[in-house]
Amino acid sequence: MKTTKWSWLLFIACVFTSCEKAVLSGDEERGKEQKITKIISIHPTAIHVDLAEEGAMAGSKPRMSGILESRAEKTKLYALNIYEKRKGAKSYSKYAYGLFSDPSNIAIRMTEGSLYKIECLMTEDGEDTIYNKDNEYLLPFLHGTDKPTKVENSFIMSTKDNLGHILDGKTNVSAKDITMYPRLIKSYAVIEDFDPKSANDLTLNLKHAAFGLHFKIAPPEEGELEIDYLHYTLTVKSTDPAYDKLSVYSFNMISDACKDGYKGDITVKMKWAKVDGSIEEASTTVTLKRNVIMVMDISVTGPSPKGINFAEEGHEMSTENITWHVRK
Repeated sequence: MKTTKWSWLLFIACVFTSCEKAVLSGDEERGKEQKITKIISIHPTAIHVDLAEEGAMAGSKPRMSGILESRAEKTKLYALNIYEKRKGAKSYSKYAYGLFSDPSNIAIRMTEGSLYKIECLMTEDGEDTIYNKDNEYLLPFLHGTDKPTKVENSFIMSTKDNLGHILDGKTNVSAKDITMYPRLIKSYAVIEDFDPKSANDLTLNLKHAAFGLHFKIAPPEEGELEIDYLHYTLTVKSTDPAYDKLSVYSFNMISDACKDGYKGDITVKMKWAKVDGSIEEASTTVTLKRNVIMVMDISVTGPSPKGINFAEEGHEMSTENITWHVRK
């Protein structure tokens, strides 16, 4: 009888203890601030640029626009880093990253009350392409401790890793070859302090960090002419036809180069190897400008270059012409 009595008392005590714990747990949950999250769709949009050739006929098709339109079917990749600044925090921390080939899939869950920084680098294939093996890309798309990144078309949530090289400028055009001025177009945009309460959609206005170089080289009277620029080399022999080619390149300082008015100087070197074994050399400085095609007309005459004629003409957002004639 005593055993039964003590058993009942133990059972009742357990029931009351359980109820007390449930009440306390409920009070704690009600005391917590509930987080409200929402899916934000991100739309990277390239800003259209019209560049007319210097001296082009009215109504003719702008050259740079023609280049961009002809690249419409080329591969475009979108690399995004997202940072979060939680309520009360003083700085941003890593939140997510992703590499996309389909911009319609770019969407991520954000928490109301937090602020977000979103940056995006878009690349468009040109004469060069970004090297990948089995859909895993090298620079500028390495992540974490310089690991190749696969196109997943979804975000990877991470507070430790992201795509840390998208602003470096370095680009793998092969497994081993890295260039600072790839022959492809890079575009960039960044937005800070985005509040998910403000909208369900976010548009990133991507701006080109690119320039054009159009070389027109007359064959030398004899021997071979070599032009060096940006770690590229062009060779024209006396028996070759005139060289005439336009290429589009990306700058290496991406965050600065996407700003209006950006420009930078490079050195173009010329080496003329003659049939008698002698070599004549000359160089000149060329100013590259964002969204501007520089046309370089190059010719050499005479046995020895005694001077350089250099003339630059043009206006903003158009092709600018440089005539470089080396003669005795």
